[in-house]
Amino acid sequence: MKFTRSTWITLFFAPFLVAAVVLYLMYNSASKDQKLLQNNLNAARLSQTALNKTKSDLSAQMAQAIADVAAWNNKITLLQTELGQASLSLKQTQSKFPTSAQTIEYNETLMGLAGSSNLKMQMIVATEPAKGDISTSNFTFYTNVFTIEIRGKVSDILDFVNKIVTNSIFKTGALTPVTFKIPQPLSQVVKDQMRADIKNQMIADKDASIQGEARVGLIEQALLSLLGEGSTGPTVAQMTQAIHDIITTQFSSSIADLLSNEIALAIENGLANSLI
Repeated sequence: MKFTRSTWITLFFAPFLVAAVVLYLMYNSASKDQKLLQNNLNAARLSQTALNKTKSDLSAQMAQAIADVAAWNNKITLLQTELGQASLSLKQTQSKFPTSAQTIEYNETLMGLAGSSNLKMQMIVATEPAKGDISTSNFTFYTNVFTIEIRGKVSDILDFVNKIVTNSIFKTGALTPVTFKIPQPLSQVVKDQMRADIKNQMIADKDASIQGEARVGLIEQALLSLLGEGSTGPTVAQMTQAIHDIITTQFSSSIADLLSNEIALAIENGLANSLI
């Protein structure tokens, strides 16, 4: 079989042509892959840039969060310190306030102080506990109002006031202005009338005791019926005589005058040296 020249030329160039086609196809495929890889690489670079920015933002946020936590820890420590100081201050303040007490306890204390100052308590009136009239939003406290009336010497009253001020149970209390009432000296007419009234009363008491002698017989009969005539110990007559002596104590009008004068003078001196 004899090939023509054209055939030989074709056979000669055919492998090159096939190789060229194959190379072209391979190049085209590689070019597409390279382009795809380039696109992926570009996308990866963009993603990396975004991730780097996100990482930077997160790092900044983390640093801020750490700073905030440190600041809050400092605030917590400061608040705990302030709380401890406030608790200590509250305890110190509470220790200055008296413990809760009933009104009768204050009454008894006031009466005891008055007695120790040689004063006579004429009157004591206490109100029920009521909320204090000082406005405050932190504490609720109650107060009692005591109104007292005493009689005695000025020096004793001042001593009584000093005891109230220095007594621990009243350390949160307050004294309102004290009113002094000084009795006027007795006139001679009043003095004479007072002596006469006392004398007449003593004589009337003497008359009443003499009238009581009529009852001695009844007392004697009652004792006799209770003890009997054969009773040992004091006899009925002795007991009756003792009762009789007590009831019928003798004193004259002159003694009544003397006693009435002494009693009137004592009352006058007591009024002159007393305050209400």
